[in-house]
Amino acid sequence: MSIGVVETDGQVSDSYKVDVSRGQRKQRMKEAGKSFEVHWYSVGHASANPEFSDYNKAAADAAWANTVEFLHRNLRWRPV
Repeated sequence: MSIGVVETDGQVSDSYKVDVSRGQRKQRMKEAGKSFEVHWYSVGHASANPEFSDYNKAAADAAWANTVEFLHRNLRWRPV
């Protein structure tokens, strides 16, 4: 099976070169003939984990919804 990639992540990080890394991944996926969706949120790393100080429920819910939609569109999968 071969499908594209969906990426959800926060844009706020001192240790991660977001724009460079995202551009490289997008280019590599394009060269491989694959789709590449990016959903960025103005939150810190681990913002979907309620045990971390950067937890952001709105961003976590949106990221989950985007992931489920991607999986349904590509694999006909829905959570039970």
